[in-house]
Amino acid sequence: MSYLTCYGRVNVDLSPLIQRVHSLPSDAWVSRGDPESYKTSAVRQGDKHWASVAKEIDQLLEATFEYFEPGYFNRVVLSKIPAGEKILPHTDDFGDAIRKISTHCHIPLITHPDVKMGFTENRIEHHLKAGYLYTMDETVYHYVNNDSDIDRVHLLFAHFPHSGIKTKEK
Repeated sequence: MSYLTCYGRVNVDLSPLIQRVHSLPSDAWVSRGDPESYKTSAVRQGDKHWASVAKEIDQLLEATFEYFEPGYFNRVVLSKIPAGEKILPHTDDFGDAIRKISTHCHIPLITHPDVKMGFTENRIEHHLKAGYLYTMDETVYHYVNNDSDIDRVHLLFAHFPHSGIKTKEK
């Protein structure tokens, strides 16, 4: 069983957003959790540095409507895993009521073939390609190993469709 779905390449030039991400100061990145077990940092909607990336992120989110019904986005965050670090197995269960009406999404912006996301249940690891839209079942234990020499950055978000329908048939 696969807990990860790739919808395809998002039709947006990522270069301007990636340049802006690289230019974010180190203090823009705030720890996302226990730094001993969850060595990631984030820039979130509403943070003081968000405005410098907001326009490009909005364009990227709008481009996902090729795959999703119109709706709105929540929990939008740039998530960075430093080179050589990992996220230990965990779940991101936001509750059944929310999960039934939303889709948990990743769009890798900066990555490397040595960055792998895996699921402990089926022991399958995946490399998520830059610029592609992925959805995942966040209630299943998953982990990330960044065995590369670059920081991995993904745009994470939840999509809530206006119609209550999760995704379009492709």
